[in-house]
Amino acid sequence: IGCDRNETFILNNIRMLRESKNITVDCLIGSFVERSAFVKQNKSKFIRDLEQQCYVSFAPGALYQDWQRFVHPMLVSQSNYSYVIVMQDDVELLSFSLDQAAQAMARYKLDMVSPLIHGATPRAIVNFTPQRAKHKIINVSSIEAFIMVFNARAWECWWDVSDHIYLARGWGSDLWMYPYCRSKHDDFNMGIIGGMAAKHHGHCPGTVGGPNAPSTRHLHPSAQLHEWVKRHGAPWSKIRIVEYIDDD
Repeated sequence: IGCDRNETFILNNIRMLRESKNITVDCLIGSFVERSAFVKQNKSKFIRDLEQQCYVSFAPGALYQDWQRFVHPMLVSQSNYSYVIVMQDDVELLSFSLDQAAQAMARYKLDMVSPLIHGATPRAIVNFTPQRAKHKIINVSSIEAFIMVFNARAWECWWDVSDHIYLARGWGSDLWMYPYCRSKHDDFNMGIIGGMAAKHHGHCPGTVGGPNAPSTRHLHPSAQLHEWVKRHGAPWSKIRIVEYIDDD
């Protein structure tokens, strides 16, 4: 949770995920916002509802990658979780079925999927267009981090490339996840499900990836990303649509 404005999206998204008939969903929420901030705005009921449905941790000094580092791949594999879902609080699920997403992952041998996103960066592959919505699956080399569904080995890859020092706010890991994972698994694939959609509202300007703080680790995410690119040489030019899949 990046700010105190998105409670409607959060509760709706939890409800939609828990409509799954075949998958039991556990929910872990990390909040950059103090609990007291919600109480001061008369949103105590929202917090009570949230805490009844999810494990909620309030840590205002934490950043985006800090939360993800706690979900160690060993925890996922040894606890028999099949999937990990990461979602921003300002993303609203519009048409999404976790059961159908899991079926698509199994059928098309995808390790990671996302719905199309209304309101993503216009040039992003995951951005909704009518043309992309016509396709069943869009096999891609990058998925921007709005809502992502990982299987266990994809989560291990994402965890490996999540740099909590130089990319603490999260930007950039999606740039080199695909080539990194392909180097570990030559059959690694990711895709966008054309028949599913979510909307990115962007209600929390100034809080991207966590609160502002006077240290290098807390640079604006774009500054972190450019510093990281200088250090690692991220494969910008390799972000592409690999193929469209439209079989029945």
